[in-house]
Amino acid sequence: MFSENEDLFNTIIDLKIISKLKPFDKVCRRGKNIAINQKTFWTPLWRFFGSSNREESVLEIQKICQKSIELSHNEVRGSRPEGPRPSGSSSQDTETTSPTENRFPFMELTREMKNCTQGLHNLIETYKEDAYISGKIELLESLLNEQVRENEYFLLKIKE
Repeated sequence: MFSENEDLFNTIIDLKIISKLKPFDKVCRRGKNIAINQKTFWTPLWRFFGSSNREESVLEIQKICQKSIELSHNEVRGSRPEGPRPSGSSSQDTETTSPTENRFPFMELTREMKNCTQGLHNLIETYKEDAYISGKIELLESLLNEQVRENEYFLLKIKE
């Protein structure tokens, strides 16, 4: 299903993981995707020795959110029939499949971006004492909400 676009696949998985964050959960990187650190007695020690901290965690989440927005922009701009064409190309060179033919990955991305905002909201609770980190997360939440609105509008337009 997603094998054609590994970036999209990994981004959707990461968004799903972020959406599952509860207040006071911690995020870490495991392989290509992020993970939620299980709360144990040893968690602070593992985070210390693994050089994992809130700034790095939020940076990873920021990269994921930016990637999801970038993927959304590419889909919306690439599927518009009236979109700009690269210079020197004809309409035959840039024809793509109709946006209505294969919109499941885009719909899934949009759904998970929307779900992700709840996890981000919970992460704000985790770092409420750190105004800088909370502010970064609030900004990410706002950017995702705006992109979700744009994606939903786009999906409505291609339905018509």
